[in-house]
Amino acid sequence: MNTLNRLFQYIPILQMLQREKGAQVLEVGCGSRGMVAFWAGKAIDCDIDFTDFRGMPRPIENNLIPLKGTAAALPFRDSSFDYVACVDLLEHLLPTQRHNAISECFRTSRRRLFLAFPNGVCAVVSDQRIYRHWLRQRSRIQPTLAEQSYYRLPRLSEVAKILRRLPCVWIFKKGN
Repeated sequence: MNTLNRLFQYIPILQMLQREKGAQVLEVGCGSRGMVAFWAGKAIDCDIDFTDFRGMPRPIENNLIPLKGTAAALPFRDSSFDYVACVDLLEHLLPTQRHNAISECFRTSRRRLFLAFPNGVCAVVSDQRIYRHWLRQRSRIQPTLAEQSYYRLPRLSEVAKILRRLPCVWIFKKGN
């Protein structure tokens, strides 16, 4: 994914964090980069793997503290972080794992949880085109693309159903 696309995904989160000095931030599933590529603050990243989207080793950003773990069982106490961000992770989880991942992110967040994921017809069509293009151009599919094709993109209604079970206020924003 190119840098500009990644930046657009993080803009709403970055705008909030710019106003916060010293906020404790957890990013779940961002690999070796995440939002810290665009933000001077520090964040902890809990992920099963710290390679890039192709599965290649990549240097970890200086302001990112990596910690191995899974989104479905985050190794932190309740309300450990001011902000928890989960950006483009849900589509890489089995639909049966998404509830636990969202619940865990909510559990560890003291103030706000940011969830961002591709959804809707345009996202599905785009993913299918990218998948077909990758098959024509390469000998094998990149692992992250294979995951989201196999697990299917999360539906907004699916995530809303999970959030309705949590004691929270939620806002959906379409687009980047």
